[in-house]
Amino acid sequence: MGRLEVAKSRGFSLFAKGSGNKNEDGTTEILKVELKQLIKSKQSIYSMFDKIKNSDIRRKDARLNFGFENVRITEELGQYAQVDMIKAKGGILTGALKMEQNKIEKKIHALGSLKIKNGKLSYVDFDGDIEGVNAVVDMKKDKITVNANTKLSESPVTLTMAYFIQTQKNEFEISCR
Repeated sequence: MGRLEVAKSRGFSLFAKGSGNKNEDGTTEILKVELKQLIKSKQSIYSMFDKIKNSDIRRKDARLNFGFENVRITEELGQYAQVDMIKAKGGILTGALKMEQNKIEKKIHALGSLKIKNGKLSYVDFDGDIEGVNAVVDMKKDKITVNANTKLSESPVTLTMAYFIQTQKNEFEISCR
């Protein structure tokens, strides 16, 4: 399912939604993708009296949005979460991810919240895979936080990680009981 909307004065919007594979728990994977490059209505009117036209890159605001519902995590999908110490191997992904362009900094920001249920991963300092990981990843303009929990040898383990984008520094806290 999808739609495409195009107007010279307003830009374009492309939306696609697909459902696919059934997971082991009976849920169906759903993936939504939306690409927009819109011009605000007020800006469209101003451009009639402005030397900078709507076709100028300074007027364009690009966004790429993803929606995940019950998407099965594979090693191929895990390659997009580049962390040297951790390799994602399985689980179920639900949430929203928005990619926004910051014209001033000339950077793209990833924003949103992702939930991982019953994940499976490998960690460089641990022999074998870690299974049954549940995690929440919150992405904001200034900070990415990860709150995860699982059990190792029947003992609960909790990981809290914060990555500060401006300073590129990490904070880790691991608690084992």
